[in-house]
Amino acid sequence: MSQSGILNRGVYPPGTVVETIQGSNNGNPENPARTPNASNNIILNSTNGNLTFANDPGNAHILNMTVSTSPILAYRAVEFTDAPPLPPMVITLTTADEYIAVEATNSGIIRLPDPATVATGEQFIVKDTFGLTGPGALDVKITIDVAGGGTIDQQPSKLIEGQYNSLRFIKGTAIANNYEVY
Repeated sequence: MSQSGILNRGVYPPGTVVETIQGSNNGNPENPARTPNASNNIILNSTNGNLTFANDPGNAHILNMTVSTSPILAYRAVEFTDAPPLPPMVITLTTADEYIAVEATNSGIIRLPDPATVATGEQFIVKDTFGLTGPGALDVKITIDVAGGGTIDQQPSKLIEGQYNSLRFIKGTAIANNYEVY
C-alpha cells in the first residue's frame, strides 16, 4: 500500500510506504511535498522552526523541534613521538575534534581551541590511550593547555595523571575564556 498526498490520521499496516508528505495550512497546501531520500527518510522543514500538529481546526498543538548531531564522537588519534631533549610536541585541536586518543610514548601538549571561538557547551575528551602516564609506567606527561590565553578551571593547564585516565573539558559560561573539567 502506498500513500501519497496528505498523510491522514490513521493506522497503516506494516510495510506501508510513504511516497510524499504535503504540509497544509487551513486546508491549503504549504511548502513543497517531501519525498523520501536514499535512506528512506523524509526531511520536514519549517520556516519558523516549529511543526504544527492539529487534531481539529482551531485546536493546534505546537511541537518545537531541535536538531541535534549524532551521538557518535569525532575521534582523533594523535601521537607524541619526539624524544627528549626536544621541546614537547604540541597538537592544536579544532572545534571538529571531540574525542582525542593520545598515543604517547613521550611527553607532549594538547592545546584546546581558544574558548572565544568555541560554542558554550562544546566538549573535548582527552584520553591516555597507551597507559604510559603516571608512576609505574614511563611517566609520560600529557599536558592540556588552551590557545588564546584561555584557562582550565582558571589554571593555565591540566595534566592527565594515572595510566589510561582521561579528562573531559566543557566550554562553560560562568567564567570568561575558561574551560571546565568534569
